[in-house]
Formats: sequence, C-alpha cells, structure tokens
Amino acid sequence: MREFPSLRRPLAALAAAAALAGCTHEASHVYDDRPAGDVWQAMKQAAGQPRYADWIVIGNDVLVDESGRRIVMARDLKRDVVNPGTAPHREEEKWRLTATLESAEPPTVRFTSPDWAVPAHFWAIADQYFAQVRLR
Repeated sequence: MREFPSLRRPLAALAAAAALAGCTHEASHVYDDRPAGDVWQAMKQAAGQPRYADWIVIGNDVLVDESGRRIVMARDLKRDVVNPGTAPHREEEKWRLTATLESAEPPTVRFTSPDWAVPAHFWAIADQYFAQVRLR
C-alpha cells in the first residue's frame, strides 16, 4: 500500500476539527396520509414507549416541548451479543435523540442525534422511530 505523508497532517487536522465541532446526524420522514395532530401524538407515544427487537431499554428520559413540537430523548440501552466463533459480550449504549414536527402540511418529522455514530447505525435508529410513529 502506498502512503502519502503529505496528506497526514491535513487529514489529521480535518479529523480533529470534526471531533471538536461534533457530528450531527439527521433524517426526515413525511407522513402525508395523516393529520399533523395525529403524527404529533404518535411521536410522543413512540418516544415514551420505545420498542427494540435487539436492545433492552434501561432508561428513557423524555422531554416534550409542546409549543415547539420537539421531543428530546436520552436512552440507556444494553444487549448481549452472541455470535458464532466469538466470546459473548454485553454492549451498553447511551443515545441522545431529538424528533421535531417541522411542518403541518404535509406532516414532516425531523430526527437528529448529536452523537458520534456510524451513519448506518443512526439510519437504523431513525427508521425504527419512524416505523413506531407509523404504527401508532
């Protein structure tokens, strides 16, 4: 593998700047078949009673801003992972999430997290929340 020493410093500086600035993940979903009031109620229910197939919710702190139509969630989760060929281990995570009802016509939910995460993991969390809103 060929190395490019001249790129090390700029890449290191970019990584450090990104770490200091934080990394916000964002996803949106439109519920064009439901009234905004119903979507808002479903958002609060999904935030207050999270359901995961592969995580156990240990803590779920939810702050609801009715006037701003914004929900802030702080979740403590754990799971035991058992894969063939590897030793079983426990994973514990803390998720900070925000859901905002951005517009009423059509109702659009914006879901964000300021935490560092693999983008694919964030998208899975966002998709799960959007599905829970849809089911309520």
